[in-house]
Amino acid sequence: MSAALAMYRAAPRPFLAVSLVSTLPLVGLSVAGDLAYGVPADSTGRGLRELILLVPALFLVQISLAATAVLTMDLLHRRPPSASAGLELVGLRFWPLAAVNAITILGVALGIMALVIPGLVLLVMWIYAPIIAVVEARRPRASLARSVATVRGRFWWTTGAYVAIQLTVTLAGILIGALFGTLAAPLSGNAAIIGTGLAELVAVTLVQPVALLGVALMYLERRAAREGHWANPGSQPE
Repeated sequence: MSAALAMYRAAPRPFLAVSLVSTLPLVGLSVAGDLAYGVPADSTGRGLRELILLVPALFLVQISLAATAVLTMDLLHRRPPSASAGLELVGLRFWPLAAVNAITILGVALGIMALVIPGLVLLVMWIYAPIIAVVEARRPRASLARSVATVRGRFWWTTGAYVAIQLTVTLAGILIGALFGTLAAPLSGNAAIIGTGLAELVAVTLVQPVALLGVALMYLERRAAREGHWANPGSQPE
């Protein structure tokens, strides 16, 4: 977390730009749904809305994660990080990344529906697959297998680190969202929906880079431990 925060502070603009790639469409979809159909009045309606948004959320966040990994590699090599360069590499590897995301979402969903625990195990074992598909230029099947190999032997460390990152970032997002949400409190009707959406957008966009940086650093540290140096985008382990 300390390394992720230091890198975020060193170059906030490209990391925020990459974060917006996922947060802006997701918050926009949520606000558009509330404006068109109204804000769900009960927990069932809110849960259904969140479930509908879950698939695009998982897909878009993985795009931001892969691009963040490219920016992180540039910083580790003392190169100025560029959001456009990171997203360009993601674009070149878009279809393998999309296939990895589809397999991951389907596999984790089926695992959770079966016995819950298999889905959670797959979530951890395939955590690096989207990054690998882009920065190592591997095919979907090889990306998934490589992620499993990277996690093997450090499963509980990976799980604990990921949970700690997500909890910290989620709490920070809630606090920032509540702070900005007070500005929308006096509003009503559609203005309140838009104001609340903007508060959520600001909060999630500000904290998400830390979570993405954390996962990217977990992957890069595992590679560095095996290879003895920081990897470059496009390079595969020997």
